Amino acid sequence: MIGFPAKKRLAFLLALLLASGAGLALRRVSITLTPSVKYRIWWLSDDLAQVQRGRYVLFRLPGDKAKGVRVSEAVRQGEDIRAIKRIGCDEGQVLRRRGRVFYCGREFLGIAKEKSLSGELLTPADISGRIPAGSAFLIGDNPDSFDSRYFGLVSKDQFLAWARPIF
Repeated sequence: MIGFPAKKRLAFLLALLLASGAGLALRRVSITLTPSVKYRIWWLSDDLAQVQRGRYVLFRLPGDKAKGVRVSEAVRQGEDIRAIKRIGCDEGQVLRRRGRVFYCGREFLGIAKEKSLSGELLTPADISGRIPAGSAFLIGDNPDSFDSRYFGLVSKDQFLAWARPIF
């Protein structure tokens, strides 16, 4: 930078600051590539205290829970899946399962399908009753979503961020 005029040094430093700020902001933005949820672009917040039923969360699902769904090679090798879903039923609430149909209290959440889109047999999660503290039932907005109807309750320890829809 020595030998450059003061205005060029200032412009370079300003551009560097703007670029680093943009990089930080982009780490807070997530893009969903599947039609599992109705939004595609998300703002991620670390304020998990704001997470409650009806809100979306970015969470980590162990790769071994992804049976019955097409997943990438990385997942087949046991790596975790990161996904965004809505909290359909939260800790302390009563989750009911009637056959393949799930309810939170009296509110319909969804039906577990018999087969995946690729034709694999799907087994609904064997869960019903009051959701224990520190757990949640996560649901997608699409009937074909791979969610708690199949992999069961998710520990809130697996929540990575509160996902607020942008678009």
